[in-house]
Amino acid sequence: MKTLGSDYGGATISIGAARLAVGGTVAALGFLGALHALSPEFDPAWRMVSEYANGRYPWVLSLMFACWGISTCALAYAIRGQLRSFSARIGLGLLVCTTSPGYSAWAACRSPP
Repeated sequence: MKTLGSDYGGATISIGAARLAVGGTVAALGFLGALHALSPEFDPAWRMVSEYANGRYPWVLSLMFACWGISTCALAYAIRGQLRSFSARIGLGLLVCTTSPGYSAWAACRSPP
């Protein structure tokens, strides 16, 4: 595993996990933009993102939520070595908990009506 920071005695950051976090975020934003373009009947100013599951492209929403969850988990893995205080560890736990709504919405989109 390639890491950054171990040569200087500091905490390490997994470079692969950091790249996955950035790539997953870019992909999630790309899928969200694609949803806006593919489903113009949903006004993003007045509608929730999850309402795209009611349109013709719910699988794109599923991919968006999957990328979001993967990028959040990868970010948590990448920064875990940087945490020094108890409150930072609580923050990391809360960050990991945010993947649960993404998975729940993804699973809800995949279930039949």
